[in-house]
Amino acid sequence: MDQRGPTRQKRLVVYTSKLLTLVLAVTGYLVLGTFLFQWLEADIHADRLQTSTDTMRMNIREFISLHSCVDADDLLDLLAQMEEELGNGGSLPDTPATLDSNQTNVVSVWSGTENAFQYAMAIITTIGYGNIVPISTWGRNTTVLYGLFGIPLMLCLLTNIGALFAVWLIKLRRLTDRYMYRAPLCLRKGVFAAIVAGVYIVVFNVAPGFLLSELHSREFSDFSVAMYFCFTTFATIGFGDYYPPPDGGWVFTLGVFIYTCLGLAYLASILALISNWGGEQSKRIGARLQRAPVRIFKHLANSGPPRNGGSGHSQGTDPVIHSGTAENSTTNQCSVHESIENSITSPGELDNR
Repeated sequence: MDQRGPTRQKRLVVYTSKLLTLVLAVTGYLVLGTFLFQWLEADIHADRLQTSTDTMRMNIREFISLHSCVDADDLLDLLAQMEEELGNGGSLPDTPATLDSNQTNVVSVWSGTENAFQYAMAIITTIGYGNIVPISTWGRNTTVLYGLFGIPLMLCLLTNIGALFAVWLIKLRRLTDRYMYRAPLCLRKGVFAAIVAGVYIVVFNVAPGFLLSELHSREFSDFSVAMYFCFTTFATIGFGDYYPPPDGGWVFTLGVFIYTCLGLAYLASILALISNWGGEQSKRIGARLQRAPVRIFKHLANSGPPRNGGSGHSQGTDPVIHSGTAENSTTNQCSVHESIENSITSPGELDNR
């Protein structure tokens, strides 16, 4: 007991220091990416927004001055031009009175540090919402280099966080085996899997979905939309149809990042359990398949003709004669098939050995 206690304390200190180091490294890397991408993209994006907005205003003014009665074809041409400028980030005027205004009221998405932080987070977590993207050549090249170093760093952090969840999952498995020791093994595994999946659904889908639908009802119209966003985020799918609100503030942005890390780590722990279980099952099946030919050959040797030198009729003192009728050959084939099935599907033979 005296030797085991210091060893556990030493392991705990080493693990805690390693986890804190990774947390600080990831945080510093995100801060670096936040200011770097903001510096690269903010001015360029603002200039393109202003140009697109001015172009749309000019098109609308010309259209109104040239056409007293709106024609369908002319309207479609105008909408096509406006669609192109909207794709470049332009915005429509709020009222007709603002058409003749030259006031600059466009705001780039890169002007806020929260959005730049969200972009850096989307890179290293491989989610990639797509609502914030670089438009400059330097911004795209920097994204590649930033992801090459940031993604492995984030994976190291998730691995260490997942180790905490793995300890909890092991304890949960032991509890299910302790209180259900009389139940079959398949039932115990089923209960354990149901608990693990239920925790993931409730903690990382239902609960945050309810909070998002209540706090940000404008972006997430109902509970199903918010839960759909949580699932696509934690599964690192990131379709881009829904993403974290850009005006949520620093508290909301940091909360999304922390919760995303926890969800990804828990999901990685579940996938690791499934992988380990699948590896154990494949090893058992492989061992049974390797033993199958040996059992088949033994059965053929025991059920074949006696080894006394005769190919058709036996010679010597044994008067037994083995006929080659169809009934005997059919019986031998059935017994061979039974030996194959028994050698592959016998569940307790490998464990007994």
